[in-house]
Amino acid sequence: EADATRPAQKKADRVSEEDRRFIRDLILYEDDEMIAINNPAGIAVQGGSGQGRHIDGMLAALGDIGADFSLVNDNDRQLVIAVFMFASGAAQLFYGPLADRFGRRAVFMWSLIGFLAATLLCVVATAYSLFIAGRALQGVAAAAGRVVAIALVRDLFRGREMASIMSMAMTVSIVSPIIAPSLGQLILF
Repeated sequence: EADATRPAQKKADRVSEEDRRFIRDLILYEDDEMIAINNPAGIAVQGGSGQGRHIDGMLAALGDIGADFSLVNDNDRQLVIAVFMFASGAAQLFYGPLADRFGRRAVFMWSLIGFLAATLLCVVATAYSLFIAGRALQGVAAAAGRVVAIALVRDLFRGREMASIMSMAMTVSIVSPIIAPSLGQLILF
C-alpha cells in the first residue's frame, strides 16, 4: 500500500509553490476543509473552462450571427459551434505537457489572455471566415481550463478531498449548459 501512494506523493512534491498558491486562492477553506470555490476564475477552472457557457450561450445568437454575416445557408451558422468544439478537443492534447513544463498557473493565465484576444478578434471580424478563426482560437484557449483544473486537483489532493473537488467541478459542468442559453438570450436583449 505504501508503494501505491509513493508515485502520487512524488508528483505532488514536484508541484511548484506558485501552482500551490494558485489552487489555494481558488478554493475557500474553513478549518482545513474545502467548502467552496472562492472566486469567478475558480469557477471557470473548476467548471471545465466554462465550455458549456461558451457553446450554449452562443445558441441564442446564431440567428443574429447569420444575419450579420449575410449567410445564405442556415447550416453555416452551426460552424460557430463545431469549430469551437473541434479546436477545444484537439487542444486538450497539448495543454497537459505545456502545464507540466511551464507550470499550471502560467498556462492558465496565458490561455485567459489568448481567449480574450480571440474574443476581440470575433468582435471586430468583418468576414465570417475571420469570425470562425476567432471561434477556433477561443476553443484552443478554453481547453486549458479543463486540463489545468484536473491536473491541479490530481497534483494537490487525494482520496475524499479530490473526489469532493471533482464532484463540484462536475456539478458546475452539468448546471452550466442548463443556464447558459437563458443567459445568452438575456445578453441579446
